[in-house]
Amino acid sequence: MDLGNILLWSIITLLCVVPFIVLSNIAKKKKQQDLKALLDFSTNHHFTITQHDLWFKSAIGLDEAKQAIVFVSNLHGTPVAQWVMLEDIQKCQINETSRMVGGQDQSSKVVDKFELVFSSNKGNTSFEFFNVKSGNLTPTIEYQLADKWSKIANERIASLVQSK
Repeated sequence: MDLGNILLWSIITLLCVVPFIVLSNIAKKKKQQDLKALLDFSTNHHFTITQHDLWFKSAIGLDEAKQAIVFVSNLHGTPVAQWVMLEDIQKCQINETSRMVGGQDQSSKVVDKFELVFSSNKGNTSFEFFNVKSGNLTPTIEYQLADKWSKIANERIASLVQSK
């Protein structure tokens, strides 16, 4: 009887634990793929990433020596890889696209998209951090990361302006 109970509870425990282990391994592999995409693109374009962040199908990194920010994403099923040289940039800001839903009594703001926009004399370059159409229905850490990288970019831009 005791052996039967031990066996039953062991099987139940395994059935509860194994899915979490499998999901964790899948998430880890996806992050490794995103990091590999960032590092491969950076290496091919002669950048050395010294700082980076990863999130839902996207990665961003900084080459401190060349003062460049590199971005790779696969939000819409098509890989996007781009970079900006901070010496060419005047400012960086977060651009948010949102809408109000609900009635007059209970309206709420729904964020559809936000991106990091780098402004220069040559035009704007944007790195899309979140888009509801990409399958990620609600932003989790994307806004915090966009804010972090906006601050990093603007601090570096300011220091480049001061050193000129």
